[in-house]
Amino acid sequence: MLTKAIPAEIIESAKLDGANTWQIFLRIMLPMSKPAVATVGTLAFIGSWNDYIWPLMVLTDKSKFPIQVAITAINSTEPVYTNQVMAVLTISTIPLILIYIVAHRYILEGIGGSGTGIK
Repeated sequence: MLTKAIPAEIIESAKLDGANTWQIFLRIMLPMSKPAVATVGTLAFIGSWNDYIWPLMVLTDKSKFPIQVAITAINSTEPVYTNQVMAVLTISTIPLILIYIVAHRYILEGIGGSGTGIK
């Protein structure tokens, strides 16, 4: 048995059809795990995008700051131009929105079918 989430009947029927282990993985298991992979990938990207403390501790060159640290630097220098800060905050959300638009179908499938692994 390759995994507990996929019924043995599906794997057995694929073997009867002549599929080897790699074909079972690529044609059965991988498509069934797309929602989980998309959900974990999206959440990992959002977590690393919003990371603030680690880059602040490690980086010394201000030109290499990620956008979250740069927003704080812009917001803490005098004079603070609120319109510029709001523009940078709006622009910084664009990659998150694009990632969500690409993966939202798989994320909703992953949330809707959680627990069984079978649709």
